[in-house]
Amino acid sequence: MPRPAELETCAIITTEENELCVRVHDRMPVILAPSDYERWLDTSDGDPADLLRPYSSDAMRAYPVSPRASSPKNDDADLMEALQSAGSQVRHENRRHGRPVPSMLVGANWIRPDRQPG
Repeated sequence: MPRPAELETCAIITTEENELCVRVHDRMPVILAPSDYERWLDTSDGDPADLLRPYSSDAMRAYPVSPRASSPKNDDADLMEALQSAGSQVRHENRRHGRPVPSMLVGANWIRPDRQPG
């Protein structure tokens, strides 16, 4: 019998919402801190299920983005740019220390870790 072709897949694991995400949804993706990557990938030390928890809302920020972000037809870096509101300056960097910053789109808001939880 021939061997079946490989199938590459991915899954988004969700958990309960944190204080920041509760405004827009009742759950959020699990976000791992870089210090937890190795533990997640190497389960020889035991079950990493305790990592499936809400990311610290103190280490995240949310800001409005273009309604274009709600359509899967649009796929460009401008979707992460913060909308400028009257009288305020909003600064957004989508890279920190030369690495992508994990983020998620919820409704018309980007919610992303702003720093490592402490």
